Amino acid sequence: MSKLQAVILAAGMGTRLKPITESLPKCLVKIGKKTILERQIDILNLNGIYDITVITGYKSDLIKKNINSKSFKIIENKKFKITNTLYSFMLALDNISEDFLCLYGDLVFDPEIIISILNQDNKISLVVDKSSIKNDNHSVIIQNNKIKQINLKKNFNDVTSQFIGISKFNASSIPLLKNFFNNYDFENNYNNEIITIFDFFISKKIIEIFSLELNLTWINVNDKKSLNRAQKSIS
Repeated sequence: MSKLQAVILAAGMGTRLKPITESLPKCLVKIGKKTILERQIDILNLNGIYDITVITGYKSDLIKKNINSKSFKIIENKKFKITNTLYSFMLALDNISEDFLCLYGDLVFDPEIIISILNQDNKISLVVDKSSIKNDNHSVIIQNNKIKQINLKKNFNDVTSQFIGISKFNASSIPLLKNFFNNYDFENNYNNEIITIFDFFISKKIIEIFSLELNLTWINVNDKKSLNRAQKSIS
């Protein structure tokens, strides 16, 4: 088994969590006694993943000061105010050479999710949940365990599941990811999300992207309501 790596996308400003995020980034919000980032790193470490790259941006210095762990390196997205997860993901690729996981930095989730996705051996696999459909650009249409559409702007009647923000990439996908970015026009598309690359690979039939459907707890902590849910989930 090859060495596993992980990327945590944590550059965002967390504007919907103000006033909490006026003084700290979302990933440093505490759920119980631990921050979201500490919880993620602990789960990754428990599964033998110690080579972790955290993409920071907003209040990056606080992350460096507050997380007492040797299990991760930081790459700072200095354009965090005008970019989104796609640009942060690109920055991480220079540190990636093996199979790797990618996690949104504001997720609180059941550790079993990581155990399950590590068993996937497709070029790209996305964790999805059919019990929590939000009809947004992370909604997906699945056929035969493959993602047929993502990044939807309409046609939500056909949606089957929701991408939760955790994905696994085989090392064989890395050249294709880098080729995508070598040809990508960031100047006019700075604010795009990582789902842009999934959408591109699917529409151009470059890579089949597989779904891993799980019915386990996950919470995208992006407002006060979801923060309260996360606090209750660990109490």
